Amino acid sequence: MDFEIRNMEMEDKKDFYELIDQVNQIDDLGYSITEEWLEHVIENFSDGIFLIYQAYKLIGIGTCMINGIYLNQANFNIIISPDHRSLGLGRKLYSKLEDFAKSKQVDLVETFVKERLNRSLDFAEKLKFNINMYSWTMEIDLSQSEIELDKKENLTFRAIRVSDGEDYRNIILHGFEDELSEGSLREMLKDPSITVYFLEEKNRLIGSLTVQKREDIGSAYIYDIVVFSQERKKGFGSYMIRSALRSLQGEGIEKVSLLVTDENKNALKIYREIGFEEKDIDIIMIKNI
Repeated sequence: MDFEIRNMEMEDKKDFYELIDQVNQIDDLGYSITEEWLEHVIENFSDGIFLIYQAYKLIGIGTCMINGIYLNQANFNIIISPDHRSLGLGRKLYSKLEDFAKSKQVDLVETFVKERLNRSLDFAEKLKFNINMYSWTMEIDLSQSEIELDKKENLTFRAIRVSDGEDYRNIILHGFEDELSEGSLREMLKDPSITVYFLEEKNRLIGSLTVQKREDIGSAYIYDIVVFSQERKKGFGSYMIRSALRSLQGEGIEKVSLLVTDENKNALKIYREIGFEEKDIDIIMIKNI
């Protein structure tokens, strides 16, 4: 069989989405990628995206996304068409990803594997990836939920602007120890599917979270939830999430998901209290290259 492996281009978008949809249906991966975000990735990071074609049909995708903060770290993801598995294509893509990562001085890579997909876990273990931690995908059905929110007059939950860039950088540094570049917020907000929110008390910043929406399928993903350490255990995290859910509910979004790692027991408790339920378990695996 003749296979062509090459970097992704804009004209591959249709084939990309068709393969993603096919794999989602078979493996229930829940991949959801907006066209705006995909175009941004192709324009800026296509050298780390590898496609396998056979007779003009896309049958495999491999991505190496280098961490924007820790440049020696990257995330690998490999997707193979269900009709073309067990042909060694995953290893071919992995070889391309590893060579690319090494050329960029990456020495630590991670990948996410669904615990229920034994085939994927076996593949990662054969490539010498080791388990680092577990995380839960949690989901809430807003069409079947009543989100309670005790609104407080002194609290403001608002979408941020580019001019809030310095405050955003500070809170991300505080919460995740990630030093973002000055233009990071501007680049993020170019994607209309992404909204970053601040929670303020009398103009004093309390916390932040980010929402990415897929309005075409009525879903959204909440991430980068952070509250300044001196403001924790006061209910602000729950208040932000409930505020975001109320806003999404008003926009007609039905399904909202988020991730929580096994070490974050307090967050897991809060999410359950709000109405989120565990949907899937990811194993985060790492490897030195």
